[in-house]
Amino acid sequence: MHNKLDGELEEEIIEVKPEKSKTQKFKLWRNYYNASNLKEKILDLLLPFAIIFCIIIIASINNEWSNTSFLKSVLSSNDLVVNVMAILSGFNTASLSIIGTANMEMVKKETTDKIIDYFSFAIMFQLIILIVGIIIKFSSGYILDMSHTISQYLSSSFLKYLLIFLGAMWYSAVVSSILISIRSLPIISSVIKLMVKK
Repeated sequence: MHNKLDGELEEEIIEVKPEKSKTQKFKLWRNYYNASNLKEKILDLLLPFAIIFCIIIIASINNEWSNTSFLKSVLSSNDLVVNVMAILSGFNTASLSIIGTANMEMVKKETTDKIIDYFSFAIMFQLIILIVGIIIKFSSGYILDMSHTISQYLSSSFLKYLLIFLGAMWYSAVVSSILISIRSLPIISSVIKLMVKK
């Protein structure tokens, strides 16, 4: 998203640091991968999807499956998802404010930039989930009607696995955002310790 203020700030950043390119808009997304090792990426992103996908598959085998019931259960849990994402994004925004007022002179500038970008990434990720959750909340009735229409054109088994995949993607995104916030706790703890030493 681009606005006038963002453009003015970007021009100032480019004037101060001419070696930086305009690809900085992707820095928030890229920096998470740079700041995380392979193990952390697996734990944050791949493992939640794999676990949730397996749980849903096992539940669909052991219980009588209904596409409508599964969709309703996903939609009914959406209120909880919206509330959790609102809390987490607020927590990370407050953490970012603490970092802004902390004494970071003893920390390398590169490390400070990565910390700020990491929290900014977490906030952006959670706000995206929050926006999608709000859209789903207000269009839940339409989604159910649309699922009945789609079921007339798709086979029941194909729709079943499509719903399982989408449900696993949705829940794993929520769990991933929680894990990313949990991993940010040691960072904010270290920053607060720096403030105490100020």
